[in-house]
Amino acid sequence: MSNELFSLQGRVYSAIRNPATGRPGALTALGNVSKAEATLTPTISDKYDSRSGLRLLIGRLMKERKGELNMVMDEFTLENLALGLFGAKVPVAHGVATAEVFPAGLVVGDSVALAKQVPVALAGAAGTGTLYVVNNVAGYNVGATSIAVDIGSGTIVAGDIIAIAGDPNLYTVATGVTAPGIITLVNPGLLQAHADEDAITIISARLPVIVDSTGSPVTLVAGTDYKLTGSVVTILNVTGFVQPFKATYTYGSQEIITMMTSVTPPERYIVFDGLDTFTGVAVHAELFRVQFLPAKTFSLIDPDWGGFDLTGALLYDELNAADSTFGGFGRLIKGSQY
Repeated sequence: MSNELFSLQGRVYSAIRNPATGRPGALTALGNVSKAEATLTPTISDKYDSRSGLRLLIGRLMKERKGELNMVMDEFTLENLALGLFGAKVPVAHGVATAEVFPAGLVVGDSVALAKQVPVALAGAAGTGTLYVVNNVAGYNVGATSIAVDIGSGTIVAGDIIAIAGDPNLYTVATGVTAPGIITLVNPGLLQAHADEDAITIISARLPVIVDSTGSPVTLVAGTDYKLTGSVVTILNVTGFVQPFKATYTYGSQEIITMMTSVTPPERYIVFDGLDTFTGVAVHAELFRVQFLPAKTFSLIDPDWGGFDLTGALLYDELNAADSTFGGFGRLIKGSQY
């Protein structure tokens, strides 16, 4: 006796639907999706007889045809977050934050979140260079990133934060030297013009450099005057300093997901590509237009594995409905056994 028992698993993808062809663009994998259920929910109007005294069902009218897709997203991917948070993906390249001003009037125990949120605590030791000076008779204008240095000795390494005499700004080194030569600064380069023989001093490479607001800024000492936990600075000492404090640090590349900023609910073409694990038969499904609602709950602290639910309405696709092999909402394709 044969049967048609089944158990499906596979990969789920999203894509932007081409409005001219009705077909999906480039697919984006949604990672591990532990549940994907299509719920068809037509609106039904039943008619019962009024003659028999038994109120028997004599007719059923399907008034509206609609459905939903319900998924549980297990992975912290950009596409999943954009759908769940009803937002947009905004990439930010790595760079340097210079003289980021803290709130005034901080006291011991106060904490401040760095604006870029992803400070880079670089591995390895800071450069050992001393007595280096700018080496260019013509000097350098604002915006210059390639700076010749000489006289000094030791190393200036990528990630070092340096000070240049007469300049209140601090700069992050992109490419260093092991002897007199040319160093490269992270964009936007010099914020103040510099002359030949201006002295260069390595400040730090491993943590944000935090200074006060005196005429000759005093540098706070990590572990004594402040501590860094993730991207949050906690003040340990304020005695003898003039506020506000200012931080300079290198930050890593970031992908920002803005919340609730989509003008219209995000719409995606959803593709399931999998198989029946009982029979080995390939199974493919497509939902042409799924318009998602924001995730009802997005947990920031998880006692176990994280994840969130996504629900989207199945919208009618007039373009695909014209093809008898597609239909108006979606289609399921059952292949042959492997």
